[in-house]
Amino acid sequence: MDQEKIDLHEPIKVLIVAPDSPSGSQYHRVIVPTIFLDKKEFDVYTTTDLSDVKWADFHQFQVIVLSRLITSYMLEGDTSGAVEKACIRYIEESGVKLIVDIDDLPEIPESFRLHKTQKLHKTPESIITALKRADVIWTTNTILKNKVLKYIATKGKKRKPVLVVKNGISKHDTQWTTEKLNHTDLRIGISCMDNHWPDLPLLKAAFEKLKDVKGWRIMAMGVDVKYRKEIRELLGTDRISFMPWQLPYEYADNYKKIDLLLCPLSKNSYNNCRSDIKFAEAAFSNTPVIAENYGPYIGHKCAVDDWQMLVPLVKDYVGGKKDVLDKYRITNSEDYNSEIPDQIRINSIKDIVNGKSNNIKPSTKSSVPKPVQESTDSSKTRKKTEQEPSSS
Repeated sequence: MDQEKIDLHEPIKVLIVAPDSPSGSQYHRVIVPTIFLDKKEFDVYTTTDLSDVKWADFHQFQVIVLSRLITSYMLEGDTSGAVEKACIRYIEESGVKLIVDIDDLPEIPESFRLHKTQKLHKTPESIITALKRADVIWTTNTILKNKVLKYIATKGKKRKPVLVVKNGISKHDTQWTTEKLNHTDLRIGISCMDNHWPDLPLLKAAFEKLKDVKGWRIMAMGVDVKYRKEIRELLGTDRISFMPWQLPYEYADNYKKIDLLLCPLSKNSYNNCRSDIKFAEAAFSNTPVIAENYGPYIGHKCAVDDWQMLVPLVKDYVGGKKDVLDKYRITNSEDYNSEIPDQIRINSIKDIVNGKSNNIKPSTKSSVPKPVQESTDSSKTRKKTEQEPSSS
């Protein structure tokens, strides 16, 4: 019998997997793009973990979209991978198609604080398992795409689609604004989440030379104050205010508090595969940004090779030359709009349902309960998030 084709006049049932406390990547790349899917074309359901979906519900969905991991269960001690294997079996037996989004390398460098934890929980292996099982993979740039192709390469099998879907910010995400809070000193924002700790010493020499210059302050973004000693040592200064990690739904508020954003990157394969999401955030908040001339920022007008340039720049600014930062503003914010990436996602979902993959069956318009996580323990959710470095 010929394979039946989906009637695209019926909404495509899509299951989105994202935790209650998502990373920046999960927010921008999985959550926001699906909020505004056309309801005439897509019927979107959500769950915080694929392991929470009952077997009876799997066959109702046509596409599952998730970030990196099939299930977060291994982060909670299931090192046998039993839950992960069960989810994979449900996917295969139900015929639902899997799209995995990834914005970083699976393996993090040994210099990362969470390297030992991820190794213990076999997180890299679980990410690679998800990539190998995926029917389609979305990733952020060509460098990372080529790495992913090596992870999933299998002799004698047709290569699955690995699509470059650039990071961007949705025009519907109204939290983004060019508004700045009033203050007299220069506020320098730096992402200080633990996956950026190895990058911070690149700025140390410049800040030490500015120790006697008044009128500037570092805003350490995304770091708990319990790590203030480590951050001060890494940056070589005590002139730091701490901005704790925020949910991405409110993250744009951080940009109201800073006048300049710095993006240092140490040179390693992980950083070389990063995305330029910080440039998108800087563009949508009209925040001047200076970045390492490496990886996602190489060749950009806001990229530098020597961070000693901060010394005269800060001195000029606090001396009254406020316009010295203007050359580091990203004025082409439309280039960081998510409309084109979102269209790639939409086309990808339609393609995978419309006969470009095997064993897809039409679903009925029966009432499908939206899967929800039974536990609302926020500490459990946060634990999952802490295990995975964010691209932010």
